[in-house]
Amino acid sequence: MYEDELDRLEIRISYLEKQNEELNEVVIEQGKTITHLMVQMEEMKKKVKDLMDVTADERANRKPPHY
Repeated sequence: MYEDELDRLEIRISYLEKQNEELNEVVIEQGKTITHLMVQMEEMKKKVKDLMDVTADERANRKPPHY
C-alpha cells in the first residue's frame, strides 16, 4: 500500500518536474523575444526622432507659400 502511494507520488513529481522544465524554456524564449523587441523599438525610436528632426529643419528653411 505504501509502495503504491510512493510510486504514484514519484510519478506525479516526475510529471511536475518535466512541466516545470518546459515552462522554464518558454519563459527563457519569451525573455529573448522581449529583449529583441526592445532593441528594435529603441532603433525605431531613433529613426523616428531623426526623421522628425529632418522634417523640422526642412519646415524651418521652407519659404511660405505666398513667396
